[in-house]
Amino acid sequence: MKELECDVIQDLLPSYVDKISSNATNKVVEEHIEKCIKCKNDLNNMTKEMNAKLTKNKEERINYLKGYKKRRQLLIIVSILVTIAILAITFVINVKNKNILLDKYSYIDVNKMNVEYMYIKENEYKNDSTGEIVIQKNLVILLNSEEYKGMYLTGSCEYYESDKEIYYKIAAKKLPKDVFFEEDGLEISLLINDNVEKIYLTYIDDTDKDNVKEIWNSDMKIPSEEEWKKLYN
Repeated sequence: MKELECDVIQDLLPSYVDKISSNATNKVVEEHIEKCIKCKNDLNNMTKEMNAKLTKNKEERINYLKGYKKRRQLLIIVSILVTIAILAITFVINVKNKNILLDKYSYIDVNKMNVEYMYIKENEYKNDSTGEIVIQKNLVILLNSEEYKGMYLTGSCEYYESDKEIYYKIAAKKLPKDVFFEEDGLEISLLINDNVEKIYLTYIDDTDKDNVKEIWNSDMKIPSEEEWKKLYN
């Protein structure tokens, strides 16, 4: 009868060790091992094996995470080194070939620049403070010239909302040998409001007062973007 009772307890021990048995079963097991040295030893051995297995699994997870962290750090370092190498090579090539971004500006006569097309593009946005819908008008202009065909044109302007006249400063950069610029001309977009009356084109160095050309004024009738697309597309 004793052996039969031990067989039953032996079947219950795995569930007891895994802590998935019921309270009633736990009570039966605990009462038995208080009296049975063999089952108690078996329980201790099972518990040690379980703890050892849990410890091993924990160490394996920790080692995996450490390895993953090292691999990730290595990947980041390699990516940084590759990026630095690419930037260095690009810089050397740019210097060697006199890249257009490193060249000095070339003087141009703005009176030889022509307006290829011009239209009004409207953008709507919501004023965060008032909640009103505001319509923003941009004047899109494409400047072109046979005189400077194939050159890299660039420009900028300082604009304030109170300005009645806008001076857009333009310059060109000569292309180095064997370097070709597929796009001719320069497309610009200028914000205009009710205050703006005229837009002038000038060289980037505005000391030459004669090198100024008017390209827009408020009396001109300019098509909308939709009208322009119907005409040219």
